[in-house]
Amino acid sequence: RVDRDRRLREHERELRERNERLRRLERINEVIRRIDAAVVDAESRSEVETAVCEELARSPLFSLAWVGREDDGELAASAWAGDGDGYLDAIDRSLAGEGGPPAVRTARSGAVTYAPSVTDRLREEDWRVEAAARGFGSALSVPVAGDDVTYGVLTLYAEEGDAFPDRI
Repeated sequence: RVDRDRRLREHERELRERNERLRRLERINEVIRRIDAAVVDAESRSEVETAVCEELARSPLFSLAWVGREDDGELAASAWAGDGDGYLDAIDRSLAGEGGPPAVRTARSGAVTYAPSVTDRLREEDWRVEAAARGFGSALSVPVAGDDVTYGVLTLYAEEGDAFPDRI
């Protein structure tokens, strides 16, 4: 009986986790549909970037979305939306040196950068203090590229820690 109860609890837990993953996938698909519709109406790359950021930030999944492009040795924000209260102005976006926030790391490397917990290593990286102060729990940055040309970097911040584990 004890073994059967344990198996039943484990099965119920697995069902709850599966249902949560399905709900999350439904929310992501809804965001993708809205982005598709907004991109169709856009007439320039700037309008596309703005539409993408606005739709991502409008979703309950993400707190801040921004696109950065290299400009004179720095990652300049070309579009952003969501909560942040001066976050982009507060962080060092210089492409010189090492380290830095996920967007800067992705701009340098051309690879996806994931910070599952912005509160890890707070004393080592200033961007983490700024992100944590604004309620961000995790961050994901991906290169925006096509036809072997990198156009910039899209970075997302979420309130919850480890918000992107099955997306990378």
